[in-house]
Parts: sequence; structure tokens; C-alpha cells
Amino acid sequence: MGVVNRLFEPAELLAGTEALLKTILSRGPIAVRYSLEAIARGLETSLADGQRLEADLFGILATTADTKEGLNAFLEKRAAKFTGK
Repeated sequence: MGVVNRLFEPAELLAGTEALLKTILSRGPIAVRYSLEAIARGLETSLADGQRLEADLFGILATTADTKEGLNAFLEKRAAKFTGK
């Protein structure tokens, strides 16, 4: 599927998973939600339909206040303060 990008030794699995989760949760909540939706729905559709879904979700996401905040934070070299809007 191409989703696995890390492997952990059994003794490091919990700490590694928690670190990955913290990284995901530091991102914009709308972006995370749309990413999960694209993955879930994309598994049950054709490649072309999955790409259309991804483009549609990206278009919606691009209009959010969180996207503007993320871009401003990047340009200002600071941590973003996402609001879920």
C-alpha cells in the first residue's frame, strides 16, 4: 500500500508510535481528517476516482483558516496555532 515508512524494534514500538502520533497531532486537524478520509475512501475506489477525491479535498482545505495559518507560520518560522477552522 505504500503507507509504512517506519519499522520499530519491539522494545521501541510504543515510544516510536507515540512520537509519530505527536507529529501527526501537531498538524492541522482538518488536514489530518481529510488525509484519513482520502485513505479510507481511496481504498474502495478506482485510481482516477481517488485522485479526484484527493483534489476535491485539497481544494476545500486550501480555503480554510488553518491553511492560511500554516503558511504564515512557515514563512514567519514559528509553530502554527491551528484552530480547526
